[in-house]
Amino acid sequence: MGDDLLDRLYNAYNYLLDCGIVHKRQDLADAIDLQKANMSRAFKGDSHYCTIGIMKRIADAFPDVINREYMEHGIGEVAKKQGVPHIPYEVSAGGVGISLGAVSLNDCEMLARVSSFGSYDFTIEVQGDSMEPELHKGDVLACQWASAENIRSDKYYVIDTAEGAVVKRLADEGAQIVCSSINKKYNDFSVAKNDALHLALVVGVIRKY
Repeated sequence: MGDDLLDRLYNAYNYLLDCGIVHKRQDLADAIDLQKANMSRAFKGDSHYCTIGIMKRIADAFPDVINREYMEHGIGEVAKKQGVPHIPYEVSAGGVGISLGAVSLNDCEMLARVSSFGSYDFTIEVQGDSMEPELHKGDVLACQWASAENIRSDKYYVIDTAEGAVVKRLADEGAQIVCSSINKKYNDFSVAKNDALHLALVVGVIRKY
């Protein structure tokens, strides 16, 4: 464990050094509020100073660039993935057969953020024609996690259930959420709010073609 923690410490420091975020060990010590002498002891592998606590403090100090999972558990790479996760499944008139909550960040490609969309949490691709002519197969939806208590009928949502995820217009009907397609050949259907595992507001559409 000690050697593993030391490797993580050096990897984090060297990455921050390469990025120009720190320029010497003292910068790292200052960022995590650690005395210079204790930082030196940590880099020598002293188990009293090279600890999981130091790993957490480094992750706290550099949340945008350092991967917390790596620092705390040795999982993945030291560098935090940049961009926005693109979920490698599709949303359509029917379920995709997998809940969004079952998708790991490691399963996702990271796409550059589209600044004009504002804040959003993930992207996902449209499959099928249930939302034609407004959304097309192959469109990529930029989505922001939302609450089932604040549904807007004029917006599109990705609604995620145990049966999978779909993109629809939604209407709040108390204990039920009514899901509507744009394409009139698809009938409306209802989902109990308790069965809605996740809800995400579509804040932007990237059209490939």
